[in-house]
Amino acid sequence: MVELKGIIIVSLGIPNLSNRIYTEKIVKKTILENPIVKEQLSNGGIFGTLSKYKYDDSGELDTRFISHSTTNIYIEDGKLKADITLLDTPCGKEAQESVLFPYLVGTGVTVPVESVFGPQEVTSYDFLRIDLQTF
Repeated sequence: MVELKGIIIVSLGIPNLSNRIYTEKIVKKTILENPIVKEQLSNGGIFGTLSKYKYDDSGELDTRFISHSTTNIYIEDGKLKADITLLDTPCGKEAQESVLFPYLVGTGVTVPVESVFGPQEVTSYDFLRIDLQTF
């Protein structure tokens, strides 16, 4: 297993690659203060996979492709950061040999209608996990 500490997930208050803006307020409400997320983190972490392996439309993770566990999520220096453990699984070993780009996976992302063509501030979000894109 390989421990990755302080991985930047998203910069708060500025558009990400999907032109969405995650504010500190929405991240605290939907991730950091979420009792389910807190429970999962206290029980060993939140499992994720490499993005190239598909999951169904519900966002359910296919356990055959688990690559890592997110063990801590926090805000530091205006960024949402995480500590991630790459697991000793086939996908975890693949992740250990790759350049990684972490990103949020969730459902129910809501943005104001008037901001459809520009940066969109996220006003509602149901956090599921952090997945990894490999390069």
